Amino acid sequence: MYRPELWMWHAVTIARMLSLSFVATFFEDTAYFSGAVNTVLLITLIIQERYRPYKDRYINEITTMSMVVLFLGHNVFSAGAAEGSIAYAILLWSVYALNVIMFALFALILALPTLRLLRMIVASFRKKRGSTRGKKVHEVEAEWADDPQ
Repeated sequence: MYRPELWMWHAVTIARMLSLSFVATFFEDTAYFSGAVNTVLLITLIIQERYRPYKDRYINEITTMSMVVLFLGHNVFSAGAAEGSIAYAILLWSVYALNVIMFALFALILALPTLRLLRMIVASFRKKRGSTRGKKVHEVEAEWADDPQ
């Protein structure tokens, strides 16, 4: 998952989560909340881009983009002064769209290894049982019934 030299990247991820939890707990109703959240998000985004910890290039890109969307989303939602305007609504829906796209890409990245595994299982099953392409269902069932396994 991570590059060998960055085997402890989970510690960075946990530090980011703890920092955001600290900010949410102690700066909740103050004027410093937005600045503190932006600082944590920007620092972690810079660290993520500097080290690019994942072996897979696409996971690095998805992680960076999700952090950018999180940063943009926080700034859009904290801009309450412009609430109710058309520009705010367009900006809000564009951030929603980015979130949906990022979620779909992340789900696809997670689904690809699972699909490869399923394809390997099916291929090994076909190899073990023989190919079933072009055969009718009852012919395949008859072959399987004759098999002593």
